[in-house]
Amino acid sequence: MAIASKERMITFAVIGLCVIIGVMAFVAVAYYGQANNTQSNYNTEKAYLQSMVDQLQTDKTNLQSQVTTLQSDKTTMQTQLNSLNTQVSTLNNQVSTLNDQLSTLQTQNTELTTQANNLKAQNDATNQQISTLNSDNVDAQAQIEALTQQRENLRIQLTTLDAQRTNLLSQINVLTQQKTALSTEVDALTTQVNNLMTQSQQLQATVSNLETQVANLQNTIESLQERLRIQ
Repeated sequence: MAIASKERMITFAVIGLCVIIGVMAFVAVAYYGQANNTQSNYNTEKAYLQSMVDQLQTDKTNLQSQVTTLQSDKTTMQTQLNSLNTQVSTLNNQVSTLNDQLSTLQTQNTELTTQANNLKAQNDATNQQISTLNSDNVDAQAQIEALTQQRENLRIQLTTLDAQRTNLLSQINVLTQQKTALSTEVDALTTQVNNLMTQSQQLQATVSNLETQVANLQNTIESLQERLRIQ
Protein backbone atom coordinates (compact mmCIF):
# COMPACT_ATOMS: atom_id res chain seq x y z
CA MET A 1 0.00 0.00 0.00
CA ALA A 2 2.78 2.32 0.89
CA ILE A 3 4.62 1.40 -2.28
CA ALA A 4 1.57 2.21 -4.43
CA SER A 5 1.20 5.55 -2.67
CA LYS A 6 4.82 6.38 -3.32
CA GLU A 7 4.49 5.42 -6.97
CA ARG A 8 1.44 7.72 -7.32
CA MET A 9 3.35 10.54 -5.68
CA ILE A 10 6.29 9.98 -7.97
CA THR A 11 3.93 9.88 -10.95
CA PHE A 12 2.26 13.13 -9.89
CA ALA A 13 5.65 14.70 -9.33
CA VAL A 14 6.84 13.61 -12.76
CA ILE A 15 3.64 14.93 -14.36
CA GLY A 16 3.97 18.24 -12.47
CA LEU A 17 7.57 18.50 -13.51
CA CYS A 18 6.62 17.86 -17.15
CA VAL A 19 3.91 20.50 -16.93
CA ILE A 20 6.37 23.00 -15.48
CA ILE A 21 8.91 22.14 -18.15
CA GLY A 22 6.22 22.51 -20.82
CA VAL A 23 5.12 25.87 -19.43
CA MET A 24 8.72 27.07 -19.23
CA ALA A 25 9.34 25.87 -22.77
CA PHE A 26 6.21 27.70 -23.94
CA VAL A 27 7.28 30.86 -22.13
CA ALA A 28 10.78 30.54 -23.55
CA VAL A 29 9.40 30.12 -27.10
CA ALA A 30 7.02 33.07 -26.63
CA TYR A 31 9.79 35.23 -25.16
CA TYR A 32 12.17 34.23 -27.96
CA GLY A 33 9.51 35.09 -30.55
CA GLN A 34 8.84 38.43 -28.91
CA ALA A 35 12.58 39.11 -28.69
CA ASN A 36 12.90 38.29 -32.39
CA ASN A 37 10.01 40.62 -33.20
CA THR A 38 11.52 43.37 -31.05
CA GLN A 39 14.92 42.93 -32.68
CA SER A 40 13.30 42.93 -36.12
CA ASN A 41 11.33 46.09 -35.28
CA TYR A 42 14.49 47.69 -33.92
CA ASN A 43 16.45 46.77 -37.02
CA THR A 44 13.65 48.10 -39.24
CA GLU A 45 13.43 51.37 -37.31
CA LYS A 46 17.20 51.70 -37.25
CA ALA A 47 17.38 51.15 -41.03
CA TYR A 48 14.59 53.70 -41.52
CA LEU A 49 16.31 56.25 -39.31
CA GLN A 50 19.62 55.63 -41.07
CA SER A 51 17.97 56.11 -44.46
CA MET A 52 16.48 59.38 -43.18
CA VAL A 53 19.91 60.48 -41.95
CA ASP A 54 21.47 59.59 -45.31
CA GLN A 55 18.72 61.46 -47.20
CA LEU A 56 19.05 64.50 -44.93
CA GLN A 57 22.81 64.45 -45.38
CA THR A 58 22.27 64.43 -49.14
CA ASP A 59 19.76 67.29 -48.88
CA LYS A 60 22.17 69.21 -46.65
CA THR A 61 25.01 68.72 -49.15
CA ASN A 62 22.77 69.93 -52.00
CA LEU A 63 21.67 72.97 -50.01
CA GLN A 64 25.25 73.79 -49.07
CA SER A 65 26.17 73.52 -52.76
CA GLN A 66 23.35 75.93 -53.61
CA VAL A 67 24.54 78.31 -50.88
CA THR A 68 28.08 78.20 -52.28
CA THR A 69 26.81 78.88 -55.80
CA LEU A 70 24.62 81.75 -54.63
CA GLN A 71 27.46 83.22 -52.60
CA SER A 72 29.62 83.07 -55.74
CA ASP A 73 26.86 84.75 -57.76
CA LYS A 74 26.54 87.40 -55.06
CA THR A 75 30.30 88.04 -55.15
CA THR A 76 30.16 88.37 -58.95
CA MET A 77 27.23 90.78 -58.70
CA GLN A 78 29.06 92.81 -56.06
CA THR A 79 32.06 93.07 -58.39
CA GLN A 80 29.75 94.24 -61.18
CA LEU A 81 28.14 96.71 -58.79
CA ASN A 82 31.53 98.11 -57.81
CA SER A 83 32.53 98.40 -61.47
CA LEU A 84 29.25 100.11 -62.40
CA ASN A 85 29.51 102.46 -59.43
CA THR A 86 33.01 103.39 -60.56
CA GLN A 87 31.73 104.03 -64.10
CA VAL A 88 28.83 106.11 -62.77
CA SER A 89 31.23 108.14 -60.61
CA THR A 90 33.55 108.68 -63.59
CA LEU A 91 30.65 109.71 -65.83
CA ASN A 92 29.32 112.05 -63.16
CA ASN A 93 32.75 113.65 -62.95
CA GLN A 94 32.75 114.03 -66.75
CA VAL A 95 29.28 115.57 -66.65
CA SER A 96 30.45 117.97 -63.93
CA THR A 97 33.48 118.89 -66.04
CA LEU A 98 31.26 119.43 -69.09
CA ASN A 99 28.96 121.62 -67.02
CA ASP A 100 31.95 123.71 -65.99
CA GLN A 101 33.11 123.96 -69.61
CA LEU A 102 29.60 124.86 -70.75
CA SER A 103 29.36 127.54 -68.06
CA THR A 104 32.73 128.97 -69.10
CA LEU A 105 31.79 128.95 -72.80
CA GLN A 106 28.42 130.53 -72.07
CA THR A 107 30.16 133.26 -70.06
CA GLN A 108 32.57 133.83 -72.95
CA ASN A 109 29.64 133.89 -75.36
CA THR A 110 27.91 136.51 -73.22
CA GLU A 111 31.08 138.61 -73.13
CA LEU A 112 31.52 138.30 -76.89
CA THR A 113 27.89 139.23 -77.44
CA THR A 114 28.37 142.32 -75.27
CA GLN A 115 31.53 143.24 -77.19
CA ALA A 116 29.76 142.68 -80.50
CA ASN A 117 26.86 144.87 -79.40
CA ASN A 118 29.30 147.57 -78.29
CA LEU A 119 31.14 147.37 -81.61
CA LYS A 120 27.87 147.56 -83.53
CA ALA A 121 26.93 150.64 -81.49
CA GLN A 122 30.31 152.16 -82.25
CA ASN A 123 29.90 151.29 -85.92
CA ASP A 124 26.46 152.89 -85.98
CA ALA A 125 27.89 155.99 -84.32
CA THR A 126 30.74 156.07 -86.83
CA ASN A 127 28.29 155.76 -89.71
CA GLN A 128 26.30 158.63 -88.21
CA GLN A 129 29.42 160.76 -87.91
CA ILE A 130 30.39 160.01 -91.49
CA SER A 131 26.91 160.90 -92.68
CA THR A 132 26.99 164.14 -90.68
CA LEU A 133 30.42 165.10 -91.99
CA ASN A 134 29.36 164.35 -95.56
CA SER A 135 26.39 166.63 -95.12
CA ASP A 136 28.03 169.48 -93.19
CA ASN A 137 31.47 169.87 -94.57
CA VAL A 138 32.96 168.49 -97.71
CA ASP A 139 36.40 169.52 -96.51
CA ALA A 140 36.30 166.96 -93.68
CA GLN A 141 37.61 164.30 -96.03
CA ALA A 142 40.45 163.31 -93.69
CA GLN A 143 38.05 162.71 -90.82
CA ILE A 144 35.78 160.82 -93.14
CA GLU A 145 38.63 158.58 -94.24
CA ALA A 146 39.73 158.03 -90.63
CA LEU A 147 36.21 157.20 -89.61
CA THR A 148 35.81 154.96 -92.63
CA GLN A 149 38.96 153.08 -91.61
CA GLN A 150 37.64 152.86 -88.07
CA ARG A 151 34.37 151.53 -89.43
CA GLU A 152 36.27 148.91 -91.45
CA ASN A 153 38.25 147.92 -88.38
CA LEU A 154 35.04 147.62 -86.42
CA ARG A 155 33.54 145.50 -89.19
CA ILE A 156 36.58 143.21 -89.13
CA GLN A 157 36.34 142.93 -85.35
CA LEU A 158 32.64 142.20 -85.63
CA THR A 159 33.33 139.50 -88.21
CA THR A 160 35.98 138.02 -85.94
CA LEU A 161 33.69 138.14 -82.94
CA ASP A 162 30.85 136.56 -84.93
CA ALA A 163 33.20 133.77 -85.99
CA GLN A 164 34.28 133.28 -82.38
CA ARG A 165 30.67 133.29 -81.24
CA THR A 166 29.78 130.75 -83.94
CA ASN A 167 32.70 128.56 -82.84
CA LEU A 168 31.67 128.90 -79.20
CA LEU A 169 28.07 128.04 -80.01
CA SER A 170 29.30 125.00 -81.95
CA GLN A 171 31.40 123.92 -78.96
CA ILE A 172 28.44 124.50 -76.65
CA ASN A 173 26.23 122.34 -78.89
CA VAL A 174 28.86 119.58 -78.99
CA LEU A 175 29.34 119.69 -75.21
CA THR A 176 25.57 119.77 -74.68
CA GLN A 177 25.20 116.66 -76.85
CA GLN A 178 28.05 114.98 -74.97
CA LYS A 179 26.45 115.94 -71.66
CA THR A 180 23.08 114.56 -72.82
CA ALA A 181 24.73 111.32 -73.97
CA LEU A 182 26.64 111.00 -70.70
CA SER A 183 23.50 111.74 -68.68
CA THR A 184 21.66 109.04 -70.62
CA GLU A 185 24.52 106.61 -69.98
CA VAL A 186 24.55 107.55 -66.30
CA ASP A 187 20.80 106.92 -66.08
CA ALA A 188 21.21 103.53 -67.80
CA LEU A 189 24.09 102.55 -65.50
CA THR A 190 22.16 103.75 -62.47
CA THR A 191 19.24 101.54 -63.54
CA GLN A 192 21.64 98.60 -63.88
CA VAL A 193 23.08 99.34 -60.44
CA ASN A 194 19.60 99.45 -58.90
CA ASN A 195 18.66 96.18 -60.64
CA LEU A 196 21.85 94.48 -59.47
CA MET A 197 21.32 95.75 -55.93
CA THR A 198 17.79 94.33 -55.98
CA GLN A 199 19.09 91.00 -57.31
CA SER A 200 21.86 91.02 -54.69
CA GLN A 201 19.32 91.59 -51.91
CA GLN A 202 17.16 88.78 -53.28
CA LEU A 203 20.20 86.47 -53.43
CA GLN A 204 21.10 87.39 -49.85
CA ALA A 205 17.56 86.56 -48.73
CA THR A 206 17.73 83.23 -50.60
CA VAL A 207 21.15 82.45 -49.09
CA SER A 208 19.86 83.25 -45.60
CA ASN A 209 16.85 80.99 -46.17
CA LEU A 210 19.03 78.15 -47.44
CA GLU A 211 21.44 78.55 -44.53
CA THR A 212 18.46 78.33 -42.16
CA GLN A 213 17.32 75.14 -43.94
CA VAL A 214 20.85 73.71 -43.67
CA ALA A 215 20.93 74.51 -39.94
CA ASN A 216 17.51 72.88 -39.48
CA LEU A 217 18.66 69.80 -41.40
CA GLN A 218 21.79 69.61 -39.28
CA ASN A 219 19.69 69.74 -36.11
CA THR A 220 17.39 67.01 -37.46
CA ILE A 221 20.38 64.86 -38.45
CA GLU A 222 21.93 65.25 -35.01
CA SER A 223 18.60 64.34 -33.38
CA LEU A 224 18.24 61.22 -35.52
CA GLN A 225 21.86 60.21 -34.88
CA GLU A 226 21.26 60.66 -31.15
CA ARG A 227 18.23 58.36 -31.39
CA LEU A 228 20.34 55.80 -33.24
CA ARG A 229 23.02 55.94 -30.52
CA ILE A 230 20.41 55.57 -27.76
CA GLN A 231 18.87 52.53 -29.48
